[in-house]
Amino acid sequence: MKESPVEALRMMRRIAKLFDVEREAARALRAEKSQPVLVEIEAEAQALRSLATSDQGPLAKALTHLENQWPTLLRFLEDGRVPIHNNSCENALRPLAVGRKNWLFGGSERGGQAAATI
Repeated sequence: MKESPVEALRMMRRIAKLFDVEREAARALRAEKSQPVLVEIEAEAQALRSLATSDQGPLAKALTHLENQWPTLLRFLEDGRVPIHNNSCENALRPLAVGRKNWLFGGSERGGQAAATI
């Protein structure tokens, strides 16, 4: 982030620790190993909130997003079947989003039906 590059790098390193834990630990160890890192992230986010120069700046927006998604993030601690990220969901939805833009201009009803058939 241009606004606070050192702080952003520190936060990214902490987040990377979560992925390191995911690779090395069995799902049963998540709470033991990931919980302390999440406590660090939460404390760092609160400290960074005071550095945000504007409520609309990139740092403030990122911190607001983190706060809004925090309960959802914590779900991976509670259920070993829940991955730490949603990359597979994002990848599954991407073709629909791209297709929606492409299908917007089918040209005609017949063209739209042909595109839907394909």
